Amino acid sequence: MTQLYGSQEPRFRTAPPRHQQKDPSCPACQNHPDYECGCGDYQSVDLLEWASEYGYDLDLWQRNWLTDCCGTRPDGRWAAGECLCIACRQNGKNQNLEVRELGGLYLFGESLIIHTAHEFKAAAEHFRRVRDTITSYDSLMRRKSSITTSHGEEAI
Repeated sequence: MTQLYGSQEPRFRTAPPRHQQKDPSCPACQNHPDYECGCGDYQSVDLLEWASEYGYDLDLWQRNWLTDCCGTRPDGRWAAGECLCIACRQNGKNQNLEVRELGGLYLFGESLIIHTAHEFKAAAEHFRRVRDTITSYDSLMRRKSSITTSHGEEAI
């Protein structure tokens, strides 16, 4: 593993309120007895375990961001309507998005995920990385009916 320099904790970190620890008075926490965490983090726990099975070795800050991004409220809805990550170039932001987008496809049942970038070339490269991950694992390929690679019509 690469030597990390600097802090893995951001200077500013704001996450929406949710139960990160089990709350005996919360019915949603009680509905998920298999999880040690509270009702607000069970989807992110699943996502991080799932991602590691498919070759994603995430740094602590990436795991923290995905945990905050995929936290849920006791009613089961996403706790965060928007997620922001500010980091220097070449530090793993796109890897965060790959994991989140693949989680949306395979774990969360999201039917529409749109990825955009300031240049088409960057969005196309991101699509290729996600496609390569899917085509590298039979368990992922079996669950997708098709992958379209036509220029400007890329879709999974």
